[in-house]
Amino acid sequence: MMDSSITLNLAGTNLQVGDGSSQIKSKITGNRVKRIKGRRQLKRKQRKFKDSGEGGSGDTSDGEGVAGSESADTREAVDTQGQKTGDGRSRKRKPQGDNIGNVLKKTKSGHSGQIVSSLFRYNPDIPKVASSQVTECKEAVFSSDSFSQLSLHPHMVQTLEERLQLTQMTAVQQQAIPTILQGQDALVKSQTGSGKTLAFAVPIVQKLQALEPAIVRADGPYAIVVVPTRELAQQCLQVFTQLVKPFIRIVPGLVIGGEKRKAEKASIRKGINIMVCTPGRLVDHLENTASLRVDRVEFLVLDEADRLCDLGYEKHIAQIVTALNTRSNHGRQTILLSATLSDGVERMAGISMEDPKHISLSDRPDANTTSSSSGAAESHHKAGDSGDTFTVPQNLQQYFVITPSKLKLVTLAAFILGKLRGGGSKMVVFMATQDAVEFHHHLFTKTLSDIPGRDADNLMLFRLHGDMEQKDRTEVYQTFSKSDRGVLLCTDVAARGLHLAHVQWIVQYTIPTQEAEYIHRVGRTARAGAKGESLLFLLPSEVDYLQVLNKHNISLKEIKMNRVLACLMKLMADLATDGEVRPRDLVESATHLQMRFENSVQGHEEMLSLARRGFKSFIRAYATYPQHLKSILKIHDLHLGHVAKMFGLREAPGGIGDRAGHRDIKKHKQRPGAPRRKKLQVSEFDSGFTKTKAKRLGPKKKKNKKKKIKGPK
Repeated sequence: MMDSSITLNLAGTNLQVGDGSSQIKSKITGNRVKRIKGRRQLKRKQRKFKDSGEGGSGDTSDGEGVAGSESADTREAVDTQGQKTGDGRSRKRKPQGDNIGNVLKKTKSGHSGQIVSSLFRYNPDIPKVASSQVTECKEAVFSSDSFSQLSLHPHMVQTLEERLQLTQMTAVQQQAIPTILQGQDALVKSQTGSGKTLAFAVPIVQKLQALEPAIVRADGPYAIVVVPTRELAQQCLQVFTQLVKPFIRIVPGLVIGGEKRKAEKASIRKGINIMVCTPGRLVDHLENTASLRVDRVEFLVLDEADRLCDLGYEKHIAQIVTALNTRSNHGRQTILLSATLSDGVERMAGISMEDPKHISLSDRPDANTTSSSSGAAESHHKAGDSGDTFTVPQNLQQYFVITPSKLKLVTLAAFILGKLRGGGSKMVVFMATQDAVEFHHHLFTKTLSDIPGRDADNLMLFRLHGDMEQKDRTEVYQTFSKSDRGVLLCTDVAARGLHLAHVQWIVQYTIPTQEAEYIHRVGRTARAGAKGESLLFLLPSEVDYLQVLNKHNISLKEIKMNRVLACLMKLMADLATDGEVRPRDLVESATHLQMRFENSVQGHEEMLSLARRGFKSFIRAYATYPQHLKSILKIHDLHLGHVAKMFGLREAPGGIGDRAGHRDIKKHKQRPGAPRRKKLQVSEFDSGFTKTKAKRLGPKKKKNKKKKIKGPK
C-alpha cells in the first residue's frame, strides 16, 4: 500500500505523494504561478534596494491627473523613521527631490501618522508673461480753478474751504457745476474718485437755497438722489449734511433698505427736502406711502448708473421716472453719473433725460472737451466692447501676481502681513462670494493674530458684504473709514463710489466678472490725486485675462510670488514652538503657515463648515463668469483638490451643485401604508456643478386609457 504521508514543497513547486519510491511532479499553472513569480520579483527588488542603500522612489503619482481629483499632497499613515517592507525588514525613505525643494513636516499636533507634503509639489508651471506696454488713458484730477471763482453763495464757499478743506476744483467739477447751474440735463462720465458727488451736490444746494419763497421742511422732496448701495447712500448723505450746514431750512434724509419702514414713514411725514435713497425702497414708498409727495421734485440724480444697470434696477428706475412724470406739475432736471458708458446706461439716459449734455474727461485729444449728446454718443465706446477704453486714476500703480491654487491662501496672508509692517496702512481685499469673506475673516482673525511682532499688532480685520445686518454694515463702514490702518475683506458691495480714506492697497483675490468692475475696484485707492497701488491674483490658467485688460488700455506689472512669500521666513521662525522644527527657508515657512491654517480648520467644526461653504460658493461663482471670459476661466481647468487648499481643506468636499450649499435638506419620512416614492435618477452626463431638474430615466409608462364602449351598430 502507498504511504499516506504527503509532502508539500512550495519553494520548489513540487508536490510529492506516496511511499518515497514514486514521485509525481505537477506543474502549478494559472494565476498561482503569476502570484508566486510576483512575490519573488518583489523580494529581489527589496534586496537590491537594501544593498544599494538608496532612498525609495517616493510617491509616484503625478498629482495633476484629472482636474477634480483629490489633492495629491495629502499623505496619511506614513512613518518617516521606518516603513515595513514585504520581507519584514524596514528601510528609511528619503523624500523625493524636485527642483524647488520637497519638505515633509509633521502636523502641529505632533502625530507622526499624518504628514502633509510641501505646497510646492505637483503645481502647474507658472508661465512667463511678457510685459505689454499700452498707452493708458488717464485724466487730470484737479483743475486750475477754485470754488471761489464760481457764482456760489459765500457761506457755501466757506463751508467747502473750512469744513471740507477744499479750495481747488477737480476737472469734472469744473465742467459739471456750471452746466447743472444752467438747468440743463447732464450725463457725466468720469473716473472713480474724481469728485462726482460734489459735482452735483454743490449746484443742487446752491439752487435750493436761492428759491423764493424759501423752502420749508413740510414741502417734501425737491431733489431725489438714487444710488445702488446703502453704503454709498450714507456717504452721499454725509456730503449733503456738510453742505447744508449754513442753510438750516434744507433737510436731507435717507431712505434705504434694511431700515424700519415705520421710522422712514415718520421722517417722510415730517419732511425731507433732499432724499438720498436706493431704488427698491423708493419704489416701495411711492406705491405704499401716501405722505410722500413728489410734485415739487426739481432734481433727479442717478449716481453710479452703470452699477444700477448691473444690479438689475432698470425696471425700478423706469417706475420712478414714470411716477415723477405723472405726479409732478413742472419741469425736472436729470443728472446721470457713471464711470463707464454701457448699453444699459444709454437706455437709462433715454428714458429719463432730454437732449443731455455729455461731460467726459480724458487726456486723449478727442475726448478732452465737452460735447453734445450726438457727438459724444459717436465718440464713446460702449462698455463691454473689445475696443472700449477705460480711464484709471493718474497716480495708480497696478500689479499682478501668478500663484497656483495651493499657494494662493498663504500668498494672500503673506502679502497682508508684509504690507502692514510698520502700521499706518489700509488695504481692501475683494473676494467673489459672501461665504469666502466670512471664512477668510474668521481664519485670519484666529491664526494671524498669534504671530508676534508689529505686524500682528497692526492687524485690524473688517468684513463687509450684502448678507450682513444693516447696522453692522454701517458700523463697519464708518469704523474702517475713520481708522488709519486695517484690512477690509469685502464683496463688490464696496466696489462702487465709496470713499474710503487713505486706502493704499486694493487686492483683487478673484477676477471680477466684468472689466468695468476692475476699474471700480481699483478706484477705491488713488482718489482725489492721492497715490495708490493695486494687486490682481491670477492662477496660471488665467494669465490670458491680462490681454483682456490690455484691450482696454490697462497695463499691469508682475510681482513674483517668491517675493511676496519672502516676509514669512522670519515670522514663521519666531512662531515655531519647541516641539516643532523651525522653518529654515521660504518653502518651509509657507508650508508651516499652511499647516497652521489647516489645523485651525480641521480642529473646529465651525471653521470646517465655513471652509466648505466658501469652497462650494467659489466653485459655483467660477462657473458663472460671462461668456466672453469662459475661454479663459474654464471650470474644468480647476483641480478641486488644489482649490481645497485655498480654504484650508485637505480634500475637496462634495455637494457642489447643491443650491442651498450649507443648508440641511430635510428628509421626508415615509408615511405608513403610503406607496413608496420612486427615486429620481440623474443622468451620467450631469456636470455636478449646477443642480438641475432630475429626470426619470427609461421608457415612459403608458397611461391606461378608458376604452370606449361601442354600442350596437
